[in-house]
Amino acid sequence: PYARLMAAHKVDMIMTAHIFNAHIDPKHPATLSKAAIQGLLRERLGYQGVVISDDLQMKAVTAFYGLEKAVELAVNAGVDILLFGNNLVYDPEIPGKVREMLLAMVADGRVKESQIREAAARVRTLKRRLAR
Repeated sequence: PYARLMAAHKVDMIMTAHIFNAHIDPKHPATLSKAAIQGLLRERLGYQGVVISDDLQMKAVTAFYGLEKAVELAVNAGVDILLFGNNLVYDPEIPGKVREMLLAMVADGRVKESQIREAAARVRTLKRRLAR
């Protein structure tokens, strides 16, 4: 369905799901999969818009990866906006904690700064387009 919607220019964002398809990525669910986001969505289907994750605090992710590893994998997979439902275990500090995680990941080379900049550019482009 995404290919048809993209061809019709009707896609503002794509939200990933924590679904697992071993034919696309034998290790990771779509939200954390470079093969799914970079390979399938961006390269094969040509999508260059914003990708938003499903809730990264869902047990389908945290039970297997933990929050920090999930953030790292999602960003490296090509997710532009990280979503935190923050309702299973409420943490009022989650935005700051994730920001600090990302800064540390960039500092120690687990995440490239260019990846963050590219994501921010896609979000800014979307915001400008929707503001018209």
